[in-house]
This record gives sequence, C-alpha cells and structure tokens, in this order.
Amino acid sequence: MRNKLLAFCAAATLAGAPAFADVFGNGDFETGNFNGWTEKGGLWYGYQKPDPSGPNYPADYTFGNAPYQSAIVTPGNIAVLGAANIPQVYSGNYAARINSNDGGSFHFSQIEQTAKNWSASYLYFAWNAVLQEPGHPHKEEPHFIIRLDDLTTGQNLLNTFYASDNLPPALLKTQGQYKYTDWQQAQLDTSKVTGHDLKLTILAADCGQGAHNGALFVDEISSQALGINALPVAVPQANPTTINPGDLVKLDGTASYDAENDPLDMYEWDANNDGTAELTGALVDFTVPLGWGPGDHNVRLRVHETPTDALPQWSNWASVKLTIPGGGGGDPNPTIPLPAGVWGGLGLLSLVAGKLRRRHA
Repeated sequence: MRNKLLAFCAAATLAGAPAFADVFGNGDFETGNFNGWTEKGGLWYGYQKPDPSGPNYPADYTFGNAPYQSAIVTPGNIAVLGAANIPQVYSGNYAARINSNDGGSFHFSQIEQTAKNWSASYLYFAWNAVLQEPGHPHKEEPHFIIRLDDLTTGQNLLNTFYASDNLPPALLKTQGQYKYTDWQQAQLDTSKVTGHDLKLTILAADCGQGAHNGALFVDEISSQALGINALPVAVPQANPTTINPGDLVKLDGTASYDAENDPLDMYEWDANNDGTAELTGALVDFTVPLGWGPGDHNVRLRVHETPTDALPQWSNWASVKLTIPGGGGGDPNPTIPLPAGVWGGLGLLSLVAGKLRRRHA
C-alpha cells in the first residue's frame, strides 16, 4: 500500500463537520467521499470590482441548497481535455473535483474544512485547473479560489484567484476551448501560525453568463511533503560571452541535470525574455540581434524531464549573461520570474520546486 500523504485524525469527523484536529482530515479523499469537508455552492453572475481584481468573497456568490456540482473522482482522464490525456486523480484511488465541466448554468461549488490547533510547519496540496475560455470580460470568466484563513487572529493567509484568461503563463496549456494547468503542487509556510485554528476553502465556478464551465481538481492536501520529485536544473553556458551585434554565439545546455537522474528530453532557449522559446536543443547557434545595444543581455534556458514514476515537468528558467562592451549597466531584457507571488497572501506561499511523484496502490 502506498504511503499516505495525510495521517488521518484519530477523531474522525462526519461528512460536513469541521475537523477537530491539527491537520485537515481526508485531504487525499481516499475515503471515497467528502467526509470531513463541508460542501457548499450556488449561483454566480460575475463580480463587481474593476478588472483585473478578483471577486469579493463571499459577497459576490449566492449560496443555495444541495445538490452541488462537486464530486469525488476515480482514476481516468479528464474527459473534456480529450487527447491531452490528463489524469483526474493525482495519486491513489480518489481525488476531488470542485464544480464540474458539464455545461455551465452559473454554478459555483466549494468545499471547506477547519483544522483546530494547527501544528504543521507547511501545508501542501496538488491542484489542476480546467477552465473553459469563453472570451468574456475578465469579471465573468470561469475561475477558482483557494483561501486559507486564520480564525484565531482573523487574518487571511492565502487568497488565490485565477480565471480562465489569466492562468500563469508558465503553467498554461490549451486543449480546444479549455485552458488548464495540468497537476501542480503548492506549498504554504504555516510555521508562524501553529496553535491557531485554520480554515481552508476551495471554490470553482462557471462563467457569469451561464454557458461555460470551470472546475478545479485537488488531491493530497497534506501537512507532509512525501515523495517530492525535484525539478530538473537548467545550466546554460555560452561561448563567447563578450559579444557584438551580429556575432555567432554557441549556446550549450549539456551541463543541465536532474538530481534523480531522470532523462532530459527537451531544451528551450528564450533570447528576448518573453517566455517563448526561439531556439530548441541542447547545443544551438545563436546570432546576436543587430538591435541589441551595449550592456548586459540575458539568454534563458529551461529543460524538460519525463520521469517513469512522476508527471513530466519543466525546470525553472536559468540565465546566461552576454555582454556588449560600452554599456552602462541595466539589463534591457531582464529575467522575469515565475509569478508565484500572486499566491502570496502574506508572502507565505510559493510554488514548490518539484512535484509529487505519482504513487500507486
């Protein structure tokens, strides 16, 4: 039997009741139901704040009675993503789908749970957003929210909002009319709120015009990060590094590596820092653009691995500096980091540098 990411509480709770324990119970949903979680939902018609801010939770949502649109799902691929072959369960036999990808009809759905006397230094969870992109105004797009509230102090620790039109570019994938992220893992530093009562709320919603849907798949909500698969590490090199416009530069990514020796099968080079690869391959020739002026210029590399026991994943971008003599400092195309700060709340959350290796029963 696989290792559990979440040790169940000795005092198990009934469905819909808050967890009186120091962790969130049934966070891997291996009970095959929502035991320990409170389900809610209703209707949503868009939010009133100016773009691009997120909705006012809970005021912009009209809560109603069951049945709701969330469900426990079993192994198999997410139907609306078709040939993309994206699994709807991250690990084990079950995961939770918040809301649904069936139709639209203004629905929103959420689950929530309170953990008393929180004792863990970190909170981890795996997530995959699957949001239909209707091209509506931002305030009416399908979206999801993940909130963590400190009930002891009344402080919001995490308030994550993403819609179908603003998913992080580094994670964004497209299949037909759907925008999705594939499975990701997040990590929240909770070491400063131990002993407090924490409430976790996870919500997903259709569009505010009623015809398009959105869902969030979640799994392995845990206080322990077991079996993390480290991201590969990109190590870009260049020869020469002192250059002039029009020069030929040899870019070399062969020093890149993976700590678990998973094979690296793709190399992408981004010469203008727009997040799009202009060159591919471990060894490539790069001609310095004639428009580059004096000063330092970063050329970025990322590498891709395909492990046998985990999901394929890209490394973070890494830069090699090329210098045109005569400049006075400043980078005309600076490196732009992954926008993990939008998860921040109080700056406590960061995307984990790695993903959980898939466990099998």
